Amino acid sequence: AGRFIESGEQVEISVTDNGHGIEPENLQRIMEPLYSTKARGIGLGLAMARAIVIKNHGHLSVKSIVGSGSTFTVRLPDADRSK
Repeated sequence: AGRFIESGEQVEISVTDNGHGIEPENLQRIMEPLYSTKARGIGLGLAMARAIVIKNHGHLSVKSIVGSGSTFTVRLPDADRSK
């Protein structure tokens, strides 16, 4: 599921899954380069996504409940309003 909000000078988009959720000890590290809990994967996806969002003056965050899923939220400046 997804959600798009435009408020003030920011745009926010959230994506929620209903997967297993992320353990609290892993949640603190998931955006670190080369960190992965999966057997296949190199741990660069979220680190790269976060770097791109930051380079565009935004913020990437995650909330997760073990057993219920996770919500990733990207906040970026509204390009139309910043002109």
